[in-house]
Amino acid sequence: MSDNNKMTMNIFSDYLSIPDNREDIFTLEDKLGQGAYGKVFKGIHKESNMEVAIKIVPKEKVRNNSLQKEIALMKKCISCDYILKYYGSYLCKQEIWLILEFCDGGSVQDLMKITNIQLNETQIASIIFMVLNADPSKRPPVEVIKNDKG
Repeated sequence: MSDNNKMTMNIFSDYLSIPDNREDIFTLEDKLGQGAYGKVFKGIHKESNMEVAIKIVPKEKVRNNSLQKEIALMKKCISCDYILKYYGSYLCKQEIWLILEFCDGGSVQDLMKITNIQLNETQIASIIFMVLNADPSKRPPVEVIKNDKG
């Protein structure tokens, strides 16, 4: 096995595989957005009827363990009320599906776009204050700083 193939195997070893008929597990609904890595859809987990967000990333976009780092950080924040819940990752043919908490209101950035309002320093400070003053057992780790621009 070449070094390239070994690296590819290691990169994807943490993901659960789901069958080609993933439509039996999830229903993809509206596209919610698109980022540097992939697209995000609203989805329904059929067994529980729970709404989820499904981030679909093509395997070829996964570089330098960046997706694994993102997942590791989300796992650390599982009990934090201010960070999206991470439910799992699946390898589906040539795609990786990240199953996340679905938030109707979207992100702070989404709200800024919808309202066409830029947050001022006081508003940003309020958001940071709420996160930092959360119950310490539910606070995100210090290294959790997310920039979805790539």
